[in-house]
Amino acid sequence: MRVVVLLILIVFLSGTDLERPPLRRLFLSPSFAADSLSVYPEWMAFQDTIESDTLFVYRNKAGLIHSFSRMINTGVCIDGECRRLSMSLFWTVTGRYYGFSLPEGEYLSKTEHVPFKDDDYLRLQEILANPYSVLGEYRMDELISEQGEGVDGITAATLAAVKQETVPDAVYTSYTLWHLVYGETQKEIQKYTRGHLTDELAIQLLGSADFEDKFWTLQNMGPRLQWSGQLKKTVLEIIVHEKGLLSTEALSALPDSLLEDPEIQLAFARQFPEMAYLNQRKILERLAKVDALDSQATLEFSAHLLQMSPNVLDGVLALYRAKQVQNEMIDQRIVRLLGHENLFIARKAADYLETKNVNDKQVLRQIKKIRQNRN
Repeated sequence: MRVVVLLILIVFLSGTDLERPPLRRLFLSPSFAADSLSVYPEWMAFQDTIESDTLFVYRNKAGLIHSFSRMINTGVCIDGECRRLSMSLFWTVTGRYYGFSLPEGEYLSKTEHVPFKDDDYLRLQEILANPYSVLGEYRMDELISEQGEGVDGITAATLAAVKQETVPDAVYTSYTLWHLVYGETQKEIQKYTRGHLTDELAIQLLGSADFEDKFWTLQNMGPRLQWSGQLKKTVLEIIVHEKGLLSTEALSALPDSLLEDPEIQLAFARQFPEMAYLNQRKILERLAKVDALDSQATLEFSAHLLQMSPNVLDGVLALYRAKQVQNEMIDQRIVRLLGHENLFIARKAADYLETKNVNDKQVLRQIKKIRQNRN
């Protein structure tokens, strides 16, 4: 395969040039920075109306996929007349919109072929960077004016909805480019990245400053991954220290086979108090399905019993019962819960200890007292 080396300045790849963007070359921040890139043309069977069937894949010095681009050659029609548009659209490795570039002499037009100004290009950049735009909710014919104002006019019914999502007097251009960014090409890019996702690339993406990069990566961790020590560490850090969707998705990304690893179990146990409540419950559910629970991890869980919420503590005790844990130190720690001010916790401790055939008279008296309080 022919390889074309493309050298790009660090400042260009970092996205910092947005403060003083070139008129016809605008880029957002990439998923990760690179000093130089090599571009590899890949033939793709795109199912769209764009003539080009080539996807350009950019890789860094280490061979990791960095970004993609596609040449766009299409007609932009204004006032019944059409002119050929030639430009390149760029995507990050996760399919996130990255930027656009127009070759020398090319420009975007409004109605009556008025060229875009600098502010128009910046506004277009904002529009294309929004994957949740209302432009995705309309068909092209819903944007075309019925009063003969030209293709870049819009109907009164849709004016309020789309006005804030388009460049002034460039509805058709804004709509067309947005759908090119989030259409067939993006799907093919994400499919390509899924098929080439490695441990090294996943680690880079999970370190991205962009939430969407990290979330997409966690959702698409497939069978190609070897789960190196560094990748496991990276995902565990997200489970423990992130909140909300990222943390939950990171836990879901861990294969069941990894939960059999005593090191993973111990890492969960040691950092259990720092985790979000939902992850605590999910971890206990998944550990209940492993073949063997590591003895050191089992003991470590018990060290945090007093810090746990009642429902989570109940889950730990259920895990101990399911795995028929036999450990005197753990039993002693659970005995201390009999005097807990929260009666629910005290009762759960009593329920657990009754399965252990306790002979200690003082403990039996405590359990009896708890039973009497229940009644």
